[in-house]
Amino acid sequence: MIKHSANQKYTTDAVSDALFRCICDRAGTTPQHFHNRSDMLGGSTLGNLSGNQVAVNTVDIGLPQLAMHSPYETAGVQDYSDFIRICEKFYSVSVAVKDHRLMIQE
Repeated sequence: MIKHSANQKYTTDAVSDALFRCICDRAGTTPQHFHNRSDMLGGSTLGNLSGNQVAVNTVDIGLPQLAMHSPYETAGVQDYSDFIRICEKFYSVSVAVKDHRLMIQE
């Protein structure tokens, strides 16, 4: 799951979202997306706190679990095997910027 928040409670931005979706695509998976409503307070993660200290694009991801953080998130067995494939793909590629474009190299 990729978490998004208009109030910047999660670290995901457009660049990190696009890059992570490309990695998911190469891993043969489709990520779920969670969007906090902008008129409601949501949770936060340690990512947005550490993001203030280090200038690195990050994406807030994780396995959704019913009622762990939100009653709107659910998970199934396939989510776990997909996440393993995504992690394997993430650690087997390199990301570079060329001509102002992100490139994923295997």
